[in-house]
Amino acid sequence: MERFKWILQKEDEIKPFTEGEEIIARFLDDLDIKWELITITNLQSDNSAYRKPDFYLPKFDMCIEFFGRWNTSEKEKERYREKKRIYELNNIPCIYLYPENLGILAQLFFMRIEDEMEARKMKMEMIKYQYFNLKDEFRDSFLYFYLAGAFLFLWFTRNLDSSLVIAFRSLNIAIVGLIFRYAGWELIGTLKEFIKVFKSRKG
Repeated sequence: MERFKWILQKEDEIKPFTEGEEIIARFLDDLDIKWELITITNLQSDNSAYRKPDFYLPKFDMCIEFFGRWNTSEKEKERYREKKRIYELNNIPCIYLYPENLGILAQLFFMRIEDEMEARKMKMEMIKYQYFNLKDEFRDSFLYFYLAGAFLFLWFTRNLDSSLVIAFRSLNIAIVGLIFRYAGWELIGTLKEFIKVFKSRKG
């Protein structure tokens, strides 16, 4: 979020959740989507000193606001509209959820992420999202096969010095570096689980 003028600060304390927020938190946890509680300051044209989104998703560089009291009064609706206006004015990526959305979170959530990223032209975040949204089995299998092939290529061409081989070698090293930058810890975690299962079966 460095590209914006406003300031983000991570909160250490966990706030008490409403029932709706608890549903969203459990939904994110079930999908293994990391969330944080943050405070945003230095917002333009805002009468409040700070804003606290209900959730911040660091993987997608995006906030979630749950308008849980939307149906209680016109005053609450106006308060939510003002918060949304401030977010839009300050170019803060955010998914807005309402009480009637809780029953269809699984269908709605990723559609809202895509819409928000496309609207704000968040190209790098969209790449991360598309990677995340692939089926885990297909994604991990593909990456393992690619990494194995890349390392075999690097090994068998280590003594060759033609310009084409050097170019392919550099490309492979760059791609492997990107894979480990964005997915390294997930792959290591999957590999550890595989080794654990293999050892248990062997024993």
